[in-house]
Amino acid sequence: MSRILITGASGFIGSNLARELVKTQNEVSIFVRKGTKPWRINDILSDCDTHAINLINVEETRDAIQKIKPDIVYHCAAYGISQKQNDGDKIFRTNISGTTNLLIALEEYNKLERLVNVGSYLEHSLKPGYYESGVRKSIDPYTVSKVYQTELVQYFNNKKNIPAVTLRLFNPYGKFEEPGRLVSDIMISILQKKSLEVFSGSARHDFIHIDDVISVLQNAAKKPNIEGKIFDVGNGKEISVKDIVELTCNITNTNLKIKWRIENQSRSEKDIDKRPANIQKTKKLNWKPKISIKKGLLKTFDWYKEHIDLYKNFRLISDFD
Repeated sequence: MSRILITGASGFIGSNLARELVKTQNEVSIFVRKGTKPWRINDILSDCDTHAINLINVEETRDAIQKIKPDIVYHCAAYGISQKQNDGDKIFRTNISGTTNLLIALEEYNKLERLVNVGSYLEHSLKPGYYESGVRKSIDPYTVSKVYQTELVQYFNNKKNIPAVTLRLFNPYGKFEEPGRLVSDIMISILQKKSLEVFSGSARHDFIHIDDVISVLQNAAKKPNIEGKIFDVGNGKEISVKDIVELTCNITNTNLKIKWRIENQSRSEKDIDKRPANIQKTKKLNWKPKISIKKGLLKTFDWYKEHIDLYKNFRLISDFD
């Protein structure tokens, strides 16, 4: 049995991970940001050791780490993922300062077995062929912060003996995803019989179902001799936004009125589309994606159909922070 800590446990990735890990015999502790509405995990809070803290408070972070004494830490906490989380100062404080404080606390604790850092495909270089080792030219606060977050983790792994591994996620989707993201908005719009405004249908991306993400996160925590490594997590295939919309409508036998918008995308997606995850190296984690995009979209639609009431009272993306 291991003592496990999940930061950002009320978010999309962290909540799905927490929901899976409470089924095990491990002791699960979670960090949730003060003032957060933990709507994704309300029903499992009693199964977790819950700490409402702010990672940018180094004393709170240090005290919590010393109390929990974790064997494994999944660092899922992040700010700036949604388009409405656009406060640059808050993004830097959460993703950079918060990560720094966590790493300092773990260094002082000095008994950690593995830190699994959740990175982003946005970190990648613009140069073709630069995957796990590449860093792209950053053009927005969130991307800048994720680049520095991973660099901080690498530094503490190399210089401070924090055994860490980073997984760069490519467009995860599935149950409990917040509104304001493509797949979630498609599902909600279909079920609520609303039209949907979507940016460029020609943009191509690599999508990965949340269940595959949770699987590789757990493998990364247990696989020996991978400290300091960085892995891509995706399907290894790209699909256009338009095809995602059409495929969802076809497999669910539904219609969706779309208004296509063509304008500059905030994170220069044109520079990083047509770049699927390089999962050849990730297979070393004894993992490969099992859920195809077709199966994943149908699985996601079935879940949203059953849980659509979770979303009916939320109009602002900020309500889902």
